Amino acid sequence: MKQEICVVWLKRDLRTKDHASFYQAKKSKLPILVLYCFEPTVSHGADWDERHWRFIYQSIQDLNTKIPVTWSHSEVVNTFDEIQKHFTIKIMHSHQESGTEATYQRDKEVAKWCKRNNTTWKQHQTNGVIRNLRVKKDWERLWASMMKRDLLTTNFSELSFIDTKNLNLTHDLSESITTNNDSFMHGGEDLALKKLHSFFNGFDFAKEIYTPAQGHYTTSEFSPYVSWGNLSLRQIYHEAVKIVPKTEDKKNILQFINRLKWHCTFTQQFEEDTDLEFCRDGRKLDKDLFRAWKAGLTGYPMVDACMRCVKETGHLSYRSRSLVVSFLSHHLNQPWEEGAKYLARHFIDYDPGIHYPQFNLQAKAIHNPIKQSADKDKEALFIRKWVPELKDAPLKAIHRPWELNLPDYPFPVVKLWKDLSNN
Repeated sequence: MKQEICVVWLKRDLRTKDHASFYQAKKSKLPILVLYCFEPTVSHGADWDERHWRFIYQSIQDLNTKIPVTWSHSEVVNTFDEIQKHFTIKIMHSHQESGTEATYQRDKEVAKWCKRNNTTWKQHQTNGVIRNLRVKKDWERLWASMMKRDLLTTNFSELSFIDTKNLNLTHDLSESITTNNDSFMHGGEDLALKKLHSFFNGFDFAKEIYTPAQGHYTTSEFSPYVSWGNLSLRQIYHEAVKIVPKTEDKKNILQFINRLKWHCTFTQQFEEDTDLEFCRDGRKLDKDLFRAWKAGLTGYPMVDACMRCVKETGHLSYRSRSLVVSFLSHHLNQPWEEGAKYLARHFIDYDPGIHYPQFNLQAKAIHNPIKQSADKDKEALFIRKWVPELKDAPLKAIHRPWELNLPDYPFPVVKLWKDLSNN
């Protein structure tokens, strides 16, 4: 008779602390198999890139220093079939995922598999997002209630993990995924915890979050660790709340806490309206303009610097993200959905629950790239770093380089709208 086991299926929850699946799995008193699947159908999506898999792979390697994690480069249901040949999966735990249509369909297949195999699948709430919320006005209260609860603690020395060496699983990830790339932030719970414990150390969060050059270094940079679950938002919330009575800079800390709620607000919106992934605005794509935007060759220095930066690092400050989306939608007059796919592939912190609602919102805003450039990069440090064609341009003209008639930098691909906001 096959041994009964409990599976903890990891998705966007690659950590050991404040982890509901581990906490509940312990109660089953069954041997545990911790599983992650690098799913081919997910990697084939237009929103996916190997930089995401690399961050995940690094996170799993970090987890493996604490607990044994079994992983495969295979579809989830196929992996379950292989496990089921050797064991009986009695119970499975995972976190709820506010994902794309691809992961939604995957979860439906998993539900069918569990029903066929008499496996109890328990899904746990993620970061204050409430599935099947009945009364919307209750959300804010429920979110606050969840954030204030004690962090879940699991004593892993009391758990029994099964030996999976006889499982016939595929592990053929490319070398570019399994090799570190220092151009991008590295994944892992240990790195996330170091950042968490060193973060609240007195910078002007409210001011610098909107500045591309300083924002890259002075914003929290928690976003990839939250997106892939190296940290829970509740962990960050608890650390922030501890600081409030100890600091004179209460305004910035409280604003930061509010942004944690803001983060979940967008994910809650996507949980309730997944059609945001498929919004179409009816405009026809101009391939030349879209290519110039992607390559950072629009002739507008701040836009170009941002697009080159995100391609090379996977990171942009919030205001910079809003600028490039606004520029694509309004000044280039391009359909935003193609831009959403492109930036999803490039953001190291890509999370559908944040990405699509945010993109939809930012595409409606109108920002003046010249004013943004002059206001947010006054010394042109960010521009000079990412647009080396302008590194020797005088400061007084660098935000309007077409006035210099430079041979190595493109003339603006479009004229700006006449009726610009003050943004």
